This record gives sequence, structure tokens and C-alpha cells, in this order.
Amino acid sequence: MNSCIKYMTDKFLESFRAEFFVKIGPLYQVGDKENILQLFEDSNNVKEAGITYEYEPLEVESVSNSEYSADIVRQNIRKVWNSLGGLSPTQAEMEKIWVALLHTDYIDYHLSSCKLLLEAGKSLENLAARTYFTNGAKRSLAINNLALMWWLAYYFRDDQASNPYHLLDFFVETPYRGNAVGLLSSNIVSKKSIALGILAGIQYLVCNNIIGVNRYAFTESNRILNEVGGVVILDFLSQDDIKEIIIKNLPKSGKVKLGNEIQSSL
Repeated sequence: MNSCIKYMTDKFLESFRAEFFVKIGPLYQVGDKENILQLFEDSNNVKEAGITYEYEPLEVESVSNSEYSADIVRQNIRKVWNSLGGLSPTQAEMEKIWVALLHTDYIDYHLSSCKLLLEAGKSLENLAARTYFTNGAKRSLAINNLALMWWLAYYFRDDQASNPYHLLDFFVETPYRGNAVGLLSSNIVSKKSIALGILAGIQYLVCNNIIGVNRYAFTESNRILNEVGGVVILDFLSQDDIKEIIIKNLPKSGKVKLGNEIQSSL
């Protein structure tokens, strides 16, 4: 379905943020789609950017780790990129675009996701973070329900591979949101070659049973590269350079679980 990118006016975004817990949040709690849509159908509040795209509906992901489906996440990321990959990075940093999209074309996905969060006992603060920017800009982009998938595809699609999503498919094999926030909100991940090198290095180590997957694999990779960045300029290194740094140094970290430790615990 052809649609048009929309964005909130600065005035409406400001009032939306200021009134979320008093006026907007309660509409989420009762699933009042009609009144939410009325706010975003007002031409004084939301404008069209003049950029068309092919909208594809997303499937709602479970918020329970025990019911996690990597296939749903993989398909959603592909759909978001196929639809919205034409946005520039500058446009994709704009809060006013993501909040508008979540409350227009993607409202069914967003409200259903928020309903699952509420049913899981999450607070309105959690919903707010998934909806608009409540943290720093980079961290907020990594938490927002829609922006997160765009930025994962932007940084971790490997356009040189026969399957551009092979690294992303590995990354989302297990529940990924915490790791995504750690990676995308880090200043280390500022260039695609660095992002791809990190993930390629971790994938190599995991697939060769040298380390296991846990959140420390990603946080320690950031720490290692931060130390390396004190000696060399990371932006001058290639994807393969970054990959080799991760392969060489990550298993030495005391926080990651090594492959022999995984086997002995089985």
C-alpha cells in the first residue's frame, strides 16, 4: 500500500510529550485507537513530508523471552527497511517522524505492542520510552518501537553479502533489545564498517564455539574498541580490521562465557 511519510509539528510534539502521562497514556491503557487517531489526523498537528513509501504491516512480537520468535523479528526488520530504507540518516534521527508513523500507518502494531507490555506489568514509563524520545537521542532511537528496526538494518545490513541480513539474522536469533540498545546507543558505533566488524567478529567467535552469546559479548566489544580508539582512529579501520580486533581480544575478557565453559555446564 502506497503511503506518505508524515511528521509532527514541533508544537504538537512538545504538547504530546508534556501531556503523555495525563492525556495520551490513558488512551493507550484502554486501547482507544479512535481518539489517538483523531489527534494525528488533525492537519494542524501532523504534516505530510512529500515522501512516498510502500507500507507493509508488521507482526507483533512477544514481550516474553519464553515466547520469543526470531522469525517474526527478522521479517519485521526486512519490512521496515523495504518500506522506509529511503529515509536518509538525518531524517531517521527525527523524533517527529517516528512518533507520527507509530500513530498513523503503524498504529495497530504499536498499540498491540503496548498492550502486551501493559499485560506484562510494564509501566507507562516503559510505553513512553517505546513511543517518543525519553532518553538521549541515540539511546531513544534504539528503544523506539519503529526506529530501532530501521537503525539495526542501517548499521548491520551487509550489502556485500549474498544475504545482506546474515549478520542481523544471527543478532536476533535470541532476544535482542537489550543488546541493540547497548550497541546502537554507544558512540563507538558511528560508522557502518565498525558496526559490521563488531557483529562479524562476535558471530565468528560464537559459531566456532569460542564464546557464547550474552550481553557481555556486546558491551565488552564496545569497551575493547574504546580502548583501541585511544591509540588509533577507528574510522580509518576496515570492517575486517574491526572483526580481527574483536576475535583476538573478546575471548580474553573475563565477562564473556567461553565455549568450554558452555560445554561443561550442559
